[in-house]
Amino acid sequence: IACGLSYLHEKKVVHGDLKGDNILITNFGRAAIADFGLARKIFESDTLRLTSLSTSHYVKGSTRWLAPECLLENGVHTYHSDIYAFGCVCYEVFTGLVPFYEFPREISVVIHLNEGRRPSRPANSRLNDNMWGIMQECWRQEPDSRP
Repeated sequence: IACGLSYLHEKKVVHGDLKGDNILITNFGRAAIADFGLARKIFESDTLRLTSLSTSHYVKGSTRWLAPECLLENGVHTYHSDIYAFGCVCYEVFTGLVPFYEFPREISVVIHLNEGRRPSRPANSRLNDNMWGIMQECWRQEPDSRP
């Protein structure tokens, strides 16, 4: 998944909807990124105004994977927000849970993101300290400080 995302970013493409449901596994056990419906090629700058994307899509389906800066009125969707979402996909892979699984309503997730909260580490998961640290780096508040 990381290699695929790196390839997209090298080609100046922001995926815009990276989540577990958009990762397919081939017959050979390789992960492949899918659903490029919100992907956009970046031409003049490395940002994409969220207003050019379908905001209703995020509210309905991808809020749990959406970087906090994308929730702002003039929020931007960038390579950095894809990295945030990558951390959320890692969370799914290593815990078997969606980010903010403890909050069934999307509005609760939005409130917690606006308060600066990030997904919590489940006690009973196969998540080791190193991987948890990588996820924490992907979820840094400042987009420019993400890996």
